[in-house]
Amino acid sequence: MRYTKQLNEKYIVDNVDDAINRLGMFEDMLDNILLEQSNISKKLEVLRKENQDKSYRFRELMGRKLINTAFISLLETNKIL
Repeated sequence: MRYTKQLNEKYIVDNVDDAINRLGMFEDMLDNILLEQSNISKKLEVLRKENQDKSYRFRELMGRKLINTAFISLLETNKIL
């Protein structure tokens, strides 16, 4: 569901409170993804040092990191981040 409408070069909203709440939830999600990305990098480094780079946990974390990286890249491409 979309809360904004594009009008020329700007965006407008019908219900400011709902739009602000949605923006806040998006920003919370983004903060969580960026924090998770940092934590994943640290965990991967520990696993590498323990020669666990072939383990299921390492591969699972690497997959998650790739998903986060793709999402962050998409946000950067669209000038959201």
